[in-house]
Amino acid sequence: MKWVAGRSLANILHSYTIGKRGFFRLDKKGLLITGVGLLLLSLFPTGLIMIESMSESRVSERYKISSLSFNEYAGDDALDQSIEAVYEIRDSPPYQQINNVSVSHQLIDRNSVEKQLRTVGEFLTEMKNEQNVRYKRSYRFHDQKLVIKEDLTRDHDHTLEINDRIVDHRIERWPSEVIGPEPALNLRYKNVGFVMKTDQNSGQAELIVVQQTAPRLWRIRTFNETGLLIERQYSLRALRQEAVMVKAVNLSGAHDGRIGYRSQITQGYPTYLFPILYPYGTSLLSVALILYYFAELRPQAPSKKRI
Repeated sequence: MKWVAGRSLANILHSYTIGKRGFFRLDKKGLLITGVGLLLLSLFPTGLIMIESMSESRVSERYKISSLSFNEYAGDDALDQSIEAVYEIRDSPPYQQINNVSVSHQLIDRNSVEKQLRTVGEFLTEMKNEQNVRYKRSYRFHDQKLVIKEDLTRDHDHTLEINDRIVDHRIERWPSEVIGPEPALNLRYKNVGFVMKTDQNSGQAELIVVQQTAPRLWRIRTFNETGLLIERQYSLRALRQEAVMVKAVNLSGAHDGRIGYRSQITQGYPTYLFPILYPYGTSLLSVALILYYFAELRPQAPSKKRI
């Protein structure tokens, strides 16, 4: 056995010979071995990337899933925008308003006086007023009412109410160390978020409420126009069995980091090394080497001698 393995290794190394000037030179067999080796190394990550891309395409073909934004556009006039409507985020503003969802915002001061907030400017100004101690954000989707009640003196232990029933009192707000000194309006909460799912074929819309209850655990509630459609708790493994819910979690903001459909291979920032050089570059190089090897094996046509 050792002799056979040694002979195989010797045959491989023999294909890597030294040229006249001291550089490594590959013969035809070495080209094939290198090409096949690079192909095998590149197949697995390339396959995972293709699975992620195909999963995203399948979800997008059937459903339109949108995160909810209070900003229709950006710029100097943004402070005058209403925060009583939400918009579907697209590639660039102005965004499209979601007609079946409305939102109200109330602040309560130390004297229990309630004030209604209607614009972005009012929200940013009043949130900096230390006399205000409680904030209530109410979403209405058809006859469904979802309310987050927040104590402005702390970043956690806020409550989520659904149709006047408290379902959770562990809602967390992103701390200022993360979001900066300005009060957050969009993606304000760390472990709860809202997305809209619309069936591209039937046009039926559903509001999805995503809560992250543990690092790899989510509670997802789906509402349609008649009420609560389904409530389910997902582990990461169970979540990846439903590609639609993976996208809903990613767009909700209720997660520690983005989740891949089957793996995390596409969730990092792309660089020249990955995936451009590896596995895309190595895949192309491997195919080129293998094709060159078989091209060199073709018999050459005999040259005709002139008489």
